[in-house]
Amino acid sequence: MAVLIKQNVLEMPNVRLEFQVLDLRSIPKDVFLQSDKPECVLLAILSDFGSEKPEWIVRQILEHLVKLIGRVPRLKKYQKQLHVLSRLRKLAVITKNAIDSMPIHYDIETDELYLEGIEKGKEEGIELGIEKGIEKGVINMLKCERFTLRDIVEIMGVSEEFVLNIAQRLGLKVIY
Repeated sequence: MAVLIKQNVLEMPNVRLEFQVLDLRSIPKDVFLQSDKPECVLLAILSDFGSEKPEWIVRQILEHLVKLIGRVPRLKKYQKQLHVLSRLRKLAVITKNAIDSMPIHYDIETDELYLEGIEKGKEEGIELGIEKGIEKGVINMLKCERFTLRDIVEIMGVSEEFVLNIAQRLGLKVIY
């Protein structure tokens, strides 16, 4: 298949496409910096900076990305993409320095491992609460001195050894 590319025209058999080439350096940075899409914000690195210094533009891009994304794992992805694009403008060093100097605010409460730990902690807390409640029930039954060892074991659903250990530890009398 023969493909012919002329300025602003792509020709193939039975197809002719005309297009306009747009130089991103001719578009003001604010067009991209005002976007609510991170991918568009990244393009500001290739835009017309006007009279502003590249360091300032890079900082604005990064700050806007933080506002839009917030989460560290996704932010890292866009920082890498910004770094790659910055090479096209020979701003890689400036961009890397800006990224490295950014304080990373990580919301631990949205981290999956943190949430998993919280859930596990709740489960362990519930188990511990149940154990303490059972122990308290056994202690109260032993203190009443109306229940036999067998009664306590059946009612509380514990072993004889469990009841005897509590009685021994607290010096309480066991009725057989």
